[in-house]
Amino acid sequence: MSRLRLPAVVIAAALLLFLPAGTVRAESIGCAVYLGVKDYGESSVNSKTKENFEYNFFVDGTVKTWLVDNGEPSDDSTWTYDIQNKLEEGRLYRLEVNDSTVTSAELIASDDDRVVCGIIGRVASKSIAINSKVYRIASGTKTWRVAWRAGGAKVEEDVAISGKTVRAVLNSKGRITAMYLMPVAKSVLQPVKYTPGRKTLKNFLAAAMQPVGTTLYVFGGGWNWQDTGAGARIRQIGVPDSWIEFFQAQNIYYTFKSQDYADGDNPENMDPKNSYYPYYGFNEYAYAGVDCSAYIAWALYNTINKKNGNEAYLTNSRRFANSLAERKWGTITNEVKKPENRAESEYLPGDIFSIDGHVWICIGTMDDGSLVILHSTPSLSYASMPGGGPQIGAIGDSLNCDAYKLASRYMQTYYPDWSRRYPVALKDYETMTNVEGEDTGKFSWDLSGKGLLKDPDGYVKMKAEEILADLFGEN
Repeated sequence: MSRLRLPAVVIAAALLLFLPAGTVRAESIGCAVYLGVKDYGESSVNSKTKENFEYNFFVDGTVKTWLVDNGEPSDDSTWTYDIQNKLEEGRLYRLEVNDSTVTSAELIASDDDRVVCGIIGRVASKSIAINSKVYRIASGTKTWRVAWRAGGAKVEEDVAISGKTVRAVLNSKGRITAMYLMPVAKSVLQPVKYTPGRKTLKNFLAAAMQPVGTTLYVFGGGWNWQDTGAGARIRQIGVPDSWIEFFQAQNIYYTFKSQDYADGDNPENMDPKNSYYPYYGFNEYAYAGVDCSAYIAWALYNTINKKNGNEAYLTNSRRFANSLAERKWGTITNEVKKPENRAESEYLPGDIFSIDGHVWICIGTMDDGSLVILHSTPSLSYASMPGGGPQIGAIGDSLNCDAYKLASRYMQTYYPDWSRRYPVALKDYETMTNVEGEDTGKFSWDLSGKGLLKDPDGYVKMKAEEILADLFGEN
């Protein structure tokens, strides 16, 4: 029988009644690095024991291990895990700690007035330039290097070097009191523009283009920490900085799962301390990237909404198409046939196809019957490591199909950083359109004016190459 843990604020309040006068149990931590769940990767640290997890934080040169308040119990007696859903490994936080339990954690964001983020320039004994602006360094200031690693972030003492990226903490006088060498997102100029809240077929495809080439595949990415529903990232306007920073911090050797991921559920292949897969049922890296269903849910959210925090449109990949049909946004069918050419194809721009284990968006059919698609998918890098993420992809019989050639041209032209790591993922038709499973099918939008989306741009009648040319401003 599991032990029910009361919210820490309640425990702390009760304990204070019995403390001697002058005893202080509450502590404010001005800057801490979240390192991760203690003993992450051990089989005993799993979804069934998560209410009693311990968590590691780095504070002023010391690793502290604390409990974290689980939030409030919901109607089904599960916890809300509000703080856990805010914690991102290797990030800086302001904490409130009561009786060895973290009761508040606030991310020190890049635009915080007590932190400066950027590239180090000239370094002197008592000053440093960051983004060309000079800051004084307070006496006793130390420099730490934060390494983002699967299985838990690491922090070690280091020295500030010109050209490194840094987050420097400032005191009330504007002097630096601590420096953390860590990833800071470089600005990304997306080649496709979209408008949050514009409910058109073109804008839906344009929104779906935003994470392409800048975001990695993470199983459970976009879901909440406890893996019960949507996380904050897919209810956010714009591509989250955490997705971009994580992509920029990784390389061709990134792996979302064990290297032999085709058989990754075999216990012998589990490698939780060296990959970003939630083997034991909680999404420790949900903030770092996005999986297939969360990717499309994010695109929908950004098509429908203009601000953060509204209803999410997330469900599992198998039911995704059905869930949209249930909202009366279009129709779903299980009667699909392989297209031999574009003229006779039943695959329309914007169609969403749900199969067991995956969901994808159709951009269009090529003259040879191959399909150009958008999806977040695990795919092998040029180093044969399973990574991938949101990308323009192809469904066809060979690398010579028209869809693969077109997708490759756009990915290589507009997403060179991505293309240095990954080739375009070519998928076979039979796998990607297998609708034998329950609730699977192909969803097509009602564009008559009665559904969610309209099509004033005439995309539904355009070829895939015409749509891509228009989205990328080539017309």
